[in-house]
This record gives sequence, structure tokens and C-alpha cells, in this order.
Amino acid sequence: MGTSNFSEDFKRDSVHQIKVRVYPVREVSERLGVSTYSLYTWMKHCAKAASQASSVDYEAENRRLTCDGARIYSASHYFKRIISGPDDPVLAEWDTQSLTLLREIPISDRLVMATNQPTMVALTADEKFVLIQYATPATSVGVVSLEEGKHIAEIPTPGCWTIMPAAEGLSFSTVCGDGTLASYTFEADGSFGDPIKTPAFFDPETDPIFTSPATAAGKMIRLFPEWQLMPLGIFAVWSDSSRRENFTLLFVCFLAGELSQ
Repeated sequence: MGTSNFSEDFKRDSVHQIKVRVYPVREVSERLGVSTYSLYTWMKHCAKAASQASSVDYEAENRRLTCDGARIYSASHYFKRIISGPDDPVLAEWDTQSLTLLREIPISDRLVMATNQPTMVALTADEKFVLIQYATPATSVGVVSLEEGKHIAEIPTPGCWTIMPAAEGLSFSTVCGDGTLASYTFEADGSFGDPIKTPAFFDPETDPIFTSPATAAGKMIRLFPEWQLMPLGIFAVWSDSSRRENFTLLFVCFLAGELSQ
């Protein structure tokens, strides 16, 4: 059966099994009755196929994976004393088929310490650079050149959080606390310019957004547009053995006054 007889949905789902579910190419080939050559061809053009699809853009949701699904990247701290003392932060490159560690690239100790989130580590569109979220808590984005095997730049992103690589070129966007989106562009040598910011499109106080974006047809979409934070009261709890009602009352009054402004 020629590749022209396969639908775009079939091609996308086949690539999804390899890239996201990490099934071996040969296994998918035998199970679906598709040649390995066709599968590799579809994976090579996965970014273009994803931008034309009407369902969720798997490439955007798995920015740590290379387009062919062969490599995945993670960033970690390794403390010499387990939980304190000097640490050894690295970007790790893994083989997805065998889960073999291929190499480690030293990065800045400003690597964010947070639960795993899809926008903390991301590949650029050409897959030659990895972008890493830093926080001290001042925010910035580290740039690692995979060809050179080294950290080449740190781009300050004050007041902004997350990494959303552009569909093409060496640039990324990040969500800012003032309700805007800032876009940064850098060069292969690590140099970068000032960001370009959009007008405010959300109110962080009354209409916040999630910082892990979803995409469809190559574009970011807003999930649950009517969702809002539920108002919560202020509560104070203290032990009977610690009689600090006056201090607690003063603190609650202070918070109520500040939040009412």
C-alpha cells in the first residue's frame, strides 16, 4: 500500500505512537502494516503535519522530544550531600528506545527547582538548542547548544515564566505577570536582543491563565475561557499550647486590609 493511501490522521497517530508512547519503529511498522521508511518520512515532517491537524499538537506538548522521537532531554540538580551543599546541575540527553544516558552538559546552578512541567525544558524548532527555565527566584532562560555541547547564554526574563519555542527560528515566548506575552530572539553565538511584548491580554489578579499552554493546528488555544479562581476566605489556626491570639488577629487584620485595596 502506498503512503498516499494513508490519511493524515493515520500518519499523525502512527507518529504519536513512536514519539509520545515511545514504541519502537519496527514494532509500529509490523503492527500497522507500514514500512519503516514511511514512518521515518512521516516523523521527519511531523512539525508540518501537526500544524495542519485539527487535533492536539503532540509536537508542542512534547517539546523535550526530538521530532524523530529518538532523543529526549531533562535538566536536573545533583547535590553532593543529597539535599544540601554544592550541586551539579546538568542537561541530560537520553536515548528513548533504550533509556540510555548519552551525555550530560553542565548548566547554570540557577536551574529552577520545581516539579516537572512541560515548559521548563524545550527544544528550538531546528533542534540545535535546548532552552531551560532558571529561577533564583529572578527568572531567566538558559540556552544550551547541542552541537557545541555547552551552555552559551542566559537570557533575563524578569517577571515572566515558562518557555514556549517559536514554530521556526531561534526565539521563544514567555507569559509575564503584567498580563502580557514577551518574545525573545537569540543568535547561534548566544547573543540576544530586547524582547517584544504584546498588549496585556489577561488580568493576573481576576483572570489568570495557566502557564502550560495547549496548542491545536499549530496555534495556542485558551482552555476553559470562563474559568476563574474561586474566592477564598482567610483562616488562622494555632495550637492551644501557644497563646498567640493577639498576634494572629493583627496579622489577619493586616491581610484583610491589604487584600481589600
